[in-house]
Amino acid sequence: MVTNYQRGANFERRVVEHLKVHLAKEAPHEIKWYVMRSAGSRGDIDIILTLTDTTTDNQRSYGFQCRLDPPSFKARDTWIAQVKHETGIQCFFVTRAPNRSIVFYPTLEVGKELTWKI
Repeated sequence: MVTNYQRGANFERRVVEHLKVHLAKEAPHEIKWYVMRSAGSRGDIDIILTLTDTTTDNQRSYGFQCRLDPPSFKARDTWIAQVKHETGIQCFFVTRAPNRSIVFYPTLEVGKELTWKI
């Protein structure tokens, strides 16, 4: 029998793979990226994504909280604002839709995130 921990860990691995596939397809050659899952984490961020613009050496990080049983949108918004205030990291909730697809809240547009310049 699969435990809740195993279900959550499997979902986190799916999200990491999803991010890697999209970044490999969409990232321009001057943007380098790194995705890391924080295994066993009980903290606010399950997955961290760091993008580096090699032409300027500027970096951006994004955090992801993966939840199979997501809280209300109000609770998500509160959490996103709190983590942004405490860490300065833009965060997203990642949930699983009824059709088992991966859903980012707020919407994550990988192509848009890759076009920034600081």
